[in-house]
Amino acid sequence: MVIEAKQHDFEILADEAIKLLRLELGELHATLGGQLLAQYHPTRVAGIVSYLSALRSASEAKNLYQVLPSGPSLNEWGKGLGIIYEELKQDGVKHFSEISADIRKAICNEDILRMSDQVTRSAVQVVVMIVSANLRMPRELDPISATLAAILFKIGLRNFCNQNGPDIL
Repeated sequence: MVIEAKQHDFEILADEAIKLLRLELGELHATLGGQLLAQYHPTRVAGIVSYLSALRSASEAKNLYQVLPSGPSLNEWGKGLGIIYEELKQDGVKHFSEISADIRKAICNEDILRMSDQVTRSAVQVVVMIVSANLRMPRELDPISATLAAILFKIGLRNFCNQNGPDIL
């Protein structure tokens, strides 16, 4: 059985990036971190999934049989979810920092900056395509370029291009 790599339409990815702009910058980095989970050891991902599954199971069990103890407090579950969120955010920040120089080379020219001064669907689509092409990711990972484009627009492309040295995140 041959499975074809899904071709992602850059118009759809631009729409996705525009939707992502509703998120805060930290949430965008956590989203990127979540997308990057595929590059980590499966046990890390399994640990996250197991934790979320345990949270769901405990909640369902309590709903089915009220006499059961509630298990860990909501505060304890919240701490665990907070740890997962912060790790995903750190992964996203780290990855963005690692690829920032390559993105700057590709995107920091006056024509692109002038076009992207306003967040329009076509400007976002161009940035998504440039990011995707310059990072040379497999086609299956093109959706990451939508998240990266959202981060760039959230930071502001001119601000991003004017940064020297470490990124201000």
